[in-house]
Amino acid sequence: MKTIKLYKKEEIQDLPKNGKFNLEIYVENVEISVKEIFGFCIVRAKFVSFPNLEVIHDFCSLDASGIQLPKLKKVNGNLRIHEFDSFLPELLIVNGDIYNKNELELPKLKSFREIKLKDKKKLRSIITIRTKNDLNKIPDYSFFQLKIDSKEPIIIPLKEIKASLQLVNFENVSFPNLEIIHGNLMSSNKYNGTFQFPKLKHIKGKLRIQITEVFLNELITLKENLILENYQKLHMNKLKEIDSLIIYNNTTKLPALEIVNQYIDSDYYQLMTTYTLPSLKYVNDLVGRNLELPNLKKIHGQYYYSNTNSGFNKIEFIGSIKIWEYQKVYLNYFKKSPEIFEKEYSSEIKNIMDTLKIESFEKELNPIYDNYHNSLDFLIITLKNIKFKN
Repeated sequence: MKTIKLYKKEEIQDLPKNGKFNLEIYVENVEISVKEIFGFCIVRAKFVSFPNLEVIHDFCSLDASGIQLPKLKKVNGNLRIHEFDSFLPELLIVNGDIYNKNELELPKLKSFREIKLKDKKKLRSIITIRTKNDLNKIPDYSFFQLKIDSKEPIIIPLKEIKASLQLVNFENVSFPNLEIIHGNLMSSNKYNGTFQFPKLKHIKGKLRIQITEVFLNELITLKENLILENYQKLHMNKLKEIDSLIIYNNTTKLPALEIVNQYIDSDYYQLMTTYTLPSLKYVNDLVGRNLELPNLKKIHGQYYYSNTNSGFNKIEFIGSIKIWEYQKVYLNYFKKSPEIFEKEYSSEIKNIMDTLKIESFEKELNPIYDNYHNSLDFLIITLKNIKFKN
């Protein structure tokens, strides 16, 4: 996406009306009339006004004083506020961290991942619950990290935690009402037992809990990556969307998972038995083996091909397919006649075409050289512009 830098007032009239740009502002006392910015927004000049701006689709950094954003409701990335006199009265959602250096008031803010203030004590403010009396420590303001370190039975009544939840000693603690954690859910110690969050629906940070069996039956979204550990079983029957998925084992089932925004990796950890994702429709990159994906429709980025995968009955789009061929030959031999290696991988390409019902593609060879030994180490074959049979 194009980045536009404004140094003069006259340049403002040339801004595209569609908002499809990144914006950096270095000129003072100007008014920018756009309603939406699809990239990032950085303001490094005083008294800049955005009277109509409602959404910024990337990060926003307000580095000067007197910046006016009277209608801004949503920032889809981190938000940095450096001065005390900016104006954001309608801001509701920040899908990232807020760096609020001078503790500017954000009266309507409802959703964010984490907020970081100038005072380091507030930045790292932790409320520790050891006894029932400690529940009185929970402040009226919404931002704090909650740490559970208790051996006595305690019911935590919170419905929402706007930072992170850390579990130390927690076997007798329960969270009957908790629905959303805006930060991370983590545990400091291994616990060989079961635990449950009966109403938890959204985790906007990481899930890092060392518990043998965890019931998260109402969880719908997880904004960071999910690692399926060897020793652990997670019950996540309603989970629909995650950032990325790393598979060590196949004891945890994800029957409702539809979207993986980054990648799936079952290859590096040598998953030896078939793992099925029956509802998966979209993944950005797929680096996997022994995966069964009967309803997958789109691989937006790269698919590192493995003939151990199955399904793909409904696939409609793949950005590119990469095939790795290990070759140990003299470099000059390959450079002179690369076409002689086509026989080595042509049968595999034919198998891919038959399996995925590919009608046509473009092929690209990417040799990886070992210059020290004057040889070819790997040959990466990339299939692009893939069209499928009707």
